[in-house]
Amino acid sequence: MKATAVKKFSASVNGRDFRCESGDEVEADAKTIEQLEAIGLVTTKKLKGAKPGKTGDND
Repeated sequence: MKATAVKKFSASVNGRDFRCESGDEVEADAKTIEQLEAIGLVTTKKLKGAKPGKTGDND
């Protein structure tokens, strides 16, 4: 299962060590992802951000 880190963190969950920056993709089993998501370190939902190709200027 995949998730996205919502902030910089390092953690040890279910015998696995994670060192992630905000926006990094995290891949682990569903139970581990659920635990990381429960404490607010990752999300399985798509993060909102700038849309590709949008610069804010229309020339």
